[in-house]
Amino acid sequence: MNYLFQCAIGPVQEFIATARRSRDLWYGSWLLSELSKAAAKAVIDGGGKLIFPFTDDTAGDLAAKSKFNAPNKIAAVIGSSPQIMADSVEAVLRARLQELSQDAFRKPRGHPFFNQKLAEA
Repeated sequence: MNYLFQCAIGPVQEFIATARRSRDLWYGSWLLSELSKAAAKAVIDGGGKLIFPFTDDTAGDLAAKSKFNAPNKIAAVIGSSPQIMADSVEAVLRARLQELSQDAFRKPRGHPFFNQKLAEA
């Protein structure tokens, strides 16, 4: 049996509301796009057929840090349990967010004004 699977990454409004500068808006948008690409790739890796976002180059466009801008909503046709797919997508999203977080903390280390404990609070 096939299922229509949908998921949304967000809340987008919270990212917009907390942005103080245009670079905050840009980074929030980029972060949501990176997470959406990871979710879409997880659906495809789980055997799903992506409906939205549509791309001709799935491997290239959904790769981490590609220039493809993915929306915060994913729609696909899946042949497996929607709950299993949702759990898989959630695990991938958490892993990708952790990876991006570690990458962000790795860059400023050694800078005299960077306080690791304060940043993680």
